Amino acid sequence: MRNKSSFTRKIVLSITTGMAAITLQSCGANKDDKSNGADASGLSGRDKIVHPPKQYYDLLLADRMQIASSGGLSQAQEQVLWINFAGATVKQGFDKDQSFLPCADSVRIPSAGLSARDQQSIAQEVAQFYSNAGARLGITLQKPDSGDYTTIHVGGTYADLKCAGGAAAAGIAPFDPGNANPNDVGFVFVKSKDTKALARAIAHESAHTFGLDHSTSKEDLMYPTDSSAQDSFVSSETQNAEPQDGPVLLQNALGSGVATVTGSPVSPTTQTPVVTLPPQNNIKTFPGVPAYLPALPG
Repeated sequence: MRNKSSFTRKIVLSITTGMAAITLQSCGANKDDKSNGADASGLSGRDKIVHPPKQYYDLLLADRMQIASSGGLSQAQEQVLWINFAGATVKQGFDKDQSFLPCADSVRIPSAGLSARDQQSIAQEVAQFYSNAGARLGITLQKPDSGDYTTIHVGGTYADLKCAGGAAAAGIAPFDPGNANPNDVGFVFVKSKDTKALARAIAHESAHTFGLDHSTSKEDLMYPTDSSAQDSFVSSETQNAEPQDGPVLLQNALGSGVATVTGSPVSPTTQTPVVTLPPQNNIKTFPGVPAYLPALPG
């Protein structure tokens, strides 16, 4: 989303992940931020942040330990970002392709309804944002057959997540400092067919999954309120008055280089990703899940 709480929050097992959401007209507020007016519950204002349940970290740590035991992570591996415009059925959960953000067992995100030309234009613009930051990223318009990839589903509204409130939200995504989980899933909602605004929203939400917080610079893509003046990731500070060098953090998380776009735009009729979820992984069955999580507005 457009915002997260302080980087000084306690890190769990060196993996800190939260939740971020934006609105294009007025962005979000986190109750821990010093620069906004959310109430004590954090449910008012423009943006809310929540750390995932403990099980999210448990599964992520187990996955990392398995990778390490088999030889470790490849430093040369390029992070892939799948921008999905075709619609999807997303199951609630913590496994790959699943998301803890929906407030129902299964949600349907409709197609963005964009032409192939617009999809390509948006992807190229997102790639340019990352390239200008000196960050290496492989952007694809088709679901990868294998490997790790971050997903941004583009389409629908916050209501499609079956969550209360958040009518003005333009996006929501996990906040993942350092890109600890290379398979994060986020959402960008289609408020209009403004391709440049959608490109900024996708860059903003995907950057949250790579570890960037909200910025105080109005020219920064990470500023909480969208503006046509935002055309790059910049060095500024967070809304908690902490330094944030966007390009450096992205390079640290993704590696230095440029972003590229592969894959042809996919129509809703030719690709409808469906993610399955074993019943025992239903988020509602996990102990310790905050009671307010299913009802958080974006």
